[in-house]
Amino acid sequence: MTRLVGRISRAQLAWTVVCTGLLAACGGSDGTATPGGDGGPDAPSTTGHDGATKDTGSHDGAHDSASDSKGSGKHDAGSNDSGHADAGADGGTNDATANDAGGDGAGGDSGQVCNANEGTYPPGPVAGDSCEVCDPATSTTSLMNVADGTACGDAGTCYSGHCGTPCHIGSAYYDPGVANPANGCEVCDPATSTTAWSNMASGTTCSTGVCCAGTCANTQTDSNNCGGCGLTCTTACTTGECITTLATGQSFPLRVAVDGTNVYWTNFGGGTVATTTLTGTGTTTLATGFGHPAGIAVSGATLYVANFSDQTVVAIPTTGGGTVTTLASSQNEPYALVTDATNVYWANIGISGGILSAPLVGGSTVTIASGITSPTALTVDANFAYWTNTTTGTVAKAALNGGGTVSTLATGQTSVNGIALNGSLLDWTASTSVVTESVTGVGGTLTLASGQLGPQSIAVDSNNVYWADYTGGSIVKQSQSGGTAVTIATNQASPDGIAVDATSVYWADYMSGTIMKATPK
Repeated sequence: MTRLVGRISRAQLAWTVVCTGLLAACGGSDGTATPGGDGGPDAPSTTGHDGATKDTGSHDGAHDSASDSKGSGKHDAGSNDSGHADAGADGGTNDATANDAGGDGAGGDSGQVCNANEGTYPPGPVAGDSCEVCDPATSTTSLMNVADGTACGDAGTCYSGHCGTPCHIGSAYYDPGVANPANGCEVCDPATSTTAWSNMASGTTCSTGVCCAGTCANTQTDSNNCGGCGLTCTTACTTGECITTLATGQSFPLRVAVDGTNVYWTNFGGGTVATTTLTGTGTTTLATGFGHPAGIAVSGATLYVANFSDQTVVAIPTTGGGTVTTLASSQNEPYALVTDATNVYWANIGISGGILSAPLVGGSTVTIASGITSPTALTVDANFAYWTNTTTGTVAKAALNGGGTVSTLATGQTSVNGIALNGSLLDWTASTSVVTESVTGVGGTLTLASGQLGPQSIAVDSNNVYWADYTGGSIVKQSQSGGTAVTIATNQASPDGIAVDATSVYWADYMSGTIMKATPK
């Protein structure tokens, strides 16, 4: 007995004592309490009054510690025992699990989940996605979106089941970058607006042309966007060009110059110098009484003019009404003229002509080259003057400091005329072509454009070469790197002098007496 008691815990012994007095509660058939059911220690069951075995493993009215984990998020059917197992009356097993007062059969948690997107989700918000929930009452095979407009993430908004920064326009939500279904030139751009459509970038291709300020425009014909967005044409827009007449009634206008506000020109036949605004608002005569003014250049607030018949080079205020200053006299038919930051340069085309210069503010003249035959056109860089010789068909250069040595860069040029400097390249017009060559003459000449009828003056910007085809009646441009020539304007009477600015090309139409402009250049 001593050994047996030593193997029974105090709890078991106390339980045995209680059962001795409460035989009915303990369930023994002979009134003997058995702590283990068969007199042995740690027995799992007791014998019922009809010989059946009944489970006592969880017969303490508590949740089964092996299955009632609080972290599981659900209840286990075998853990919510009532603590009142009935004695078997039919010889069967009276499993306490079947008499579970808190089990599924008594109306507990159904345990349903959502099997969606190749995953299984418990009921409630989806972890890591605040815009979707698992709602088994609605669907067990898909996740449900929370209401559009619900706040999420870092200042985000739920829409169509995901969190982001959409545009909420009308009653619909749109992803960033989505175009307006009713206007292909508008787009959802939350950085600009989250409640209205934003304009596509100007120049974006659209159904009938390009987007301009949120509208699809045909820049070939649209007078509000002629040749480009925002380029207004007060005349007809034709093939993407707005051709504007800036001045009429001029007397054989020969050469033009342009600055940020005005266009200036010489009237070779009328002996005057005139100007108008870049939009052609009024014409102002700045000087009169000249004998065939030819070349013209503008520098700051002063115009510089070569007077062919008067044999002079003069300076005139751009505003007119001021004193005409003679910078050089007794010249030999000065014709072409250009300026740089400090000097004015001109070409005397008379017999035994020359290239000369003088300070812009007046002073001694410098002979750069002499004994030259018919130097028709002229340009300069920081070190050299370059010119065309019409009679001899050559292109030459000489140092600006008056060293006197002339270097021939090209020969065999028929009816060579206008010349312009584009970086390290020289461009000039010949009888039916436009030609380019390095300022050093190394590498020879290259024909940029052929098939011209009578190109005269020439102008350049950083990318293109522009010329007036006097005989062909057209204004043409060509990429400095080659390619196909593009006609800017046609049906001109006899375009001659030409100039360009950032947006437009200007020319003097010698025979029609007009000053013209084309935008874009």
